[in-house]
Amino acid sequence: MPTLIERYYAGEITAEEYVQAIRGELENSSQIKKARERDEWLIDVRKQCEEE
Repeated sequence: MPTLIERYYAGEITAEEYVQAIRGELENSSQIKKARERDEWLIDVRKQCEEE
C-alpha cells in the first residue's frame, strides 16, 4: 500500500486531502490524547479553585 506522500505525488489525492489525512493521524496519536486529557484536568482544577 502506497504511503500518503506517494499517493499525493502520484496524483491520487489532493494536497488538501493529504493534509487532512496527516491531521487525522495526529489526532489519533497518544501524545495528542494525553495532552488533551491533561488540559481538561487543568481546566477542571481551575474551575474548582474558582468555585471555592
